[in-house]
Amino acid sequence: MLLIPIGLAVVVVVPVAVRAKADFSAWTPSTVTAPNGAKNLVGNTAWTAWFKNGNQDLRRQAQPEITRCTGPTSNVWGASFDDGPAEGTPVLLDYFDKKNLQATFWVIGAHVAKRPELLLRAYQSGHQIGIHTWTHPRLREISDDEIIAELVYSARAVYAVIGVYPKYFRPPYGNVDDRVRNLAALVGMTSVLWSKDSQDWQNTHSASLNTVVPSNFRTWLSSGSMLDISLQHDLEQDEGQVAVTAMNMLLDAGRVIKPLSECIGDDTPYDNPILSRFFEASGLYTDRWGTNDFEFDRNALSSATSTAIASISATSFNTATATATQTLVVAADAVVKTETKSSTGGSVVVTSWLIMLLVLLF
Repeated sequence: MLLIPIGLAVVVVVPVAVRAKADFSAWTPSTVTAPNGAKNLVGNTAWTAWFKNGNQDLRRQAQPEITRCTGPTSNVWGASFDDGPAEGTPVLLDYFDKKNLQATFWVIGAHVAKRPELLLRAYQSGHQIGIHTWTHPRLREISDDEIIAELVYSARAVYAVIGVYPKYFRPPYGNVDDRVRNLAALVGMTSVLWSKDSQDWQNTHSASLNTVVPSNFRTWLSSGSMLDISLQHDLEQDEGQVAVTAMNMLLDAGRVIKPLSECIGDDTPYDNPILSRFFEASGLYTDRWGTNDFEFDRNALSSATSTAIASISATSFNTATATATQTLVVAADAVVKTETKSSTGGSVVVTSWLIMLLVLLF
């Protein structure tokens, strides 16, 4: 609590929940047009060098692709959806909310920037969020620098909205090889594919969509398929609608729908200290507000600050790398506001400068 005299009155400032919203209009990654007409992100050699040459204490070898669930029971089914947040996402979120179930959403960074509210809703509903790159390229066909940029920018977009760094990614089209896997490992990520393709992507906006997808699920279930991870999409509304039919078929057949982390027994799907270190060490993202409600707790702030300082001290950028890394523009200037109450019961809005004053005074 802080007493601020204003004339003859005294305003009692009571910090409550802080809400900030990522402003994606403040940053847009640069793209180049490839010979095939695709729009690819501009890579950054210094970033790639930083990931390749640092983090020896955190690095681990590239893991094999994950394509199936492992349990905890044999009737688990890993439902997953690519390409959102988009038109089909609300359909699925409404359905899963009613059923009190969770799945995995593999999100495209550029789509997160357009529909951040859907990503936030999915995360708050308990769904697992994974990376699906920024522009949805064929990763085997682009450079090391571009692959790193695709993963970093998309992870940055996710963090701006929900405040976590995923450690799993799904390569678009399943287009992956050892080079891609090794580069992803440098960024702290593991590739996840699927064991069952619904083929919804081949039949979008076609009457055959409502025949092909249920038929595929019916065939799999009648053959006793277990522990599968299925590929579906939430880009279009009709993909979301047919997915509801497929999910009901799974439930009717006794399958238990789970997000990836639960079906492979990983309770830390957002434990990615390499990405955290990258942004902290570069000094490009220092606020801790995110877009979630955050109780104004000076102890939490002190802990976060200490962690950031320790990480920066432990991780060195040489001058060239630091300069190049500054080309990453971030949405750290998000507007932060909070409600405060006066001694007479009225309310005033305290803008970000006053919040900073409170931090200093606390």
